[in-house]
Amino acid sequence: MRNIRNKKMVAVLLMMVFMVVAVTGCGEKTSNSTDTGQAGDEKVITLKIADIYPTTHYVSQGMQLWMKRTEELTNGKVKFTLYPSEQLGKSSDMLSLLSSGVADVAYVPFPYFAGQMPLISGAGAISGVWSNCKEGSPAVYQICSQDPVLSNDFIKNGIRPVLPFANQTFQLFTNKKEVKSMNDIKGLKIRSSGGVMDTIIKSFGAVPVQIPVGELYEAMSRGTVDGTLISAVALHSNKIDEAAKYATWGVDVSGGIFGYCINEKVWQSLPAEVQEAMVKAGGEALESLATTMDSDDAKLKEEYKQKGIKVYELSALEKEQWIKAQAAVKDNWIADMKSKSLPGKDVLDKLYAGVEKVRAGK
Repeated sequence: MRNIRNKKMVAVLLMMVFMVVAVTGCGEKTSNSTDTGQAGDEKVITLKIADIYPTTHYVSQGMQLWMKRTEELTNGKVKFTLYPSEQLGKSSDMLSLLSSGVADVAYVPFPYFAGQMPLISGAGAISGVWSNCKEGSPAVYQICSQDPVLSNDFIKNGIRPVLPFANQTFQLFTNKKEVKSMNDIKGLKIRSSGGVMDTIIKSFGAVPVQIPVGELYEAMSRGTVDGTLISAVALHSNKIDEAAKYATWGVDVSGGIFGYCINEKVWQSLPAEVQEAMVKAGGEALESLATTMDSDDAKLKEEYKQKGIKVYELSALEKEQWIKAQAAVKDNWIADMKSKSLPGKDVLDKLYAGVEKVRAGK
């Protein structure tokens, strides 16, 4: 009987040991569920991305290319979870979401945060620096990645740019009167997003009227405003092209600088090879995005003509006149930056030089 009881006890103990080992093994498997499978002790780095655009938007697709290439270049060590269409917050929330760590990467509309990002938002508002995205975006990427812009506008806010880009330039669209010169635009009510855009419109002799872009179609249709300065793509995506009758092409008012950024603490926590992969992916995605943006602009210009919008294309001399009219906007911004001990002129000069370098094919 005693031997039988001993055998039973041994059997029970063995069963308990087996269960402990099994539970421990399952626990280890759960904790390593993000392993790459290429190295047993190497976990996948998963980053959250907050975006304001739907996944079908061309800007979002530029970001998705950056995500894909980063994953490929790191052999799957980095993965992303994308939250599109303002799922994590609106445009005005993006900087705080990113700097606070709610998101690891986010789309940041720099002009919305001119107070915190004065150099890049201001320099991007000066017209005549670039005429298309392919020549503007490489120069933008360069100045965003270096001081003083990097330290003052980004690191100070706890973020770092990974995909900053030059937006498409704005053309003039009107609903009642064809505009071929600045004499034609004088006195017209032109929709404005406020801020520097107000100053630009006034420099043309027109009257700025602040209206949200979502209300612009109705305002154009009813004649509340006589026109708007906007990119061809934004005009189309908001169906404002259905209310416009004339286009003045070549005005090239700056569309500003925008981009995707990463939380600085997250960046510093990444291995050097991951950082290098993100930089390489950024260069590739930027080139693709710029090509898409320029191509869409060119296609839409032809589509507008077919729809019956009368397009007047400015000559090189006429373009220069529109740019010169905005000289005070540039001078006032440089003076404002100087009063705040910020090197606005230096940043703008570097941006000009970067664009010229691209134009020269260097």
